[in-house]
Amino acid sequence: MRSSTLIVIAGGLLSATTFSWSELRSQGHRNISDIYRDAKAGRIRSSLYKKLASLASLILITVGMYLALSGD
Repeated sequence: MRSSTLIVIAGGLLSATTFSWSELRSQGHRNISDIYRDAKAGRIRSSLYKKLASLASLILITVGMYLALSGD
């Protein structure tokens, strides 16, 4: 397996750890404009772990995609 694939998978799994099943079920019926409105009003709270994990996940996926597209 190529290193770029492993890095992208690691980023996806890290991103998946920030969600709980109850969050996913409760947010399923809301549309994007409702979520945006709540975020703009400051009603969406996020822990430090979620912020750091999402940033690290974004970096891992970006690096993995760069490696995959550049030929690894």
